[in-house]
Amino acid sequence: MPFIYRILSDKDGRIVVAALSKQFIDPVCVVPQDVVVVLKVKNIISEWLSSGKLMAPKIDNIQKPINHINPYCRRAKTMNKKQEQQILDYYSTNDKYIHSKTHSNAHQTVFTKESDKYQWLVLEQKSQCEVEVRQTNSHGTITARDNYELTRNIPKCVGVERLCEGANFQIPFNADEVNLIYQFGEQSKAETCASLSAILPQIKDSDTKQIVSGTLKKLNALSEETCSELTATTKRRKLTERDHSIKTRLAKAKEQAKQPTVAVGKQHRTHSKGKGDMAL
Repeated sequence: MPFIYRILSDKDGRIVVAALSKQFIDPVCVVPQDVVVVLKVKNIISEWLSSGKLMAPKIDNIQKPINHINPYCRRAKTMNKKQEQQILDYYSTNDKYIHSKTHSNAHQTVFTKESDKYQWLVLEQKSQCEVEVRQTNSHGTITARDNYELTRNIPKCVGVERLCEGANFQIPFNADEVNLIYQFGEQSKAETCASLSAILPQIKDSDTKQIVSGTLKKLNALSEETCSELTATTKRRKLTERDHSIKTRLAKAKEQAKQPTVAVGKQHRTHSKGKGDMAL
């Protein structure tokens, strides 16, 4: 595919040479992976701009491409025990998972069911701030594949997939579909689908109706066990996020209450009354 080259300047004053495909017509829409080289602003700036041609920069002026790094990655380099337990609680039922030292290693933590050696829950660290969670059934088949982003607070779910019944592929669920499952999900697959079907005739917005209809189709493609697990896991995760949000807001409110406040009248009086001045 042919590329369009553009010369841009970042906030630090460096010249950025970007290769854009035909899809990126707007020069503002430059994402980090499109950056080819980053040049320090030295004497080469005039050479690039005055000639009107792209000249090959010197080796000592080339820096390595900057990879996109989520700002939270700087704060959460590896998954700690608290975050690990939070994720584990999302998938735990009455038959809880037990940590397996035998199958765990430096890159992944494995939990198994005491009653079934084939039912695994694997937490694999994919990058500094990304964790993939895989869940298997009693046959050892991966039925769930979720992705989490490690933040300063609780792990944030950024991807949800479930195994299609009778097929060997995962069905992805986006944020809108997950929220619908949280709000209208019931204990069984039939009850959840009936709950979503009941609201369809009442929806007038075409986009919303399409989201509900699409969610129904995806849920119907899951097995009873997988659908029930998805609903239960989603509700546990969403309730945890809600409780954490409430606690965060309460903590901020308490901090603000501790800060001393000055009445408006006092501020005005103090400001208006100078040395040797009379009070108004």
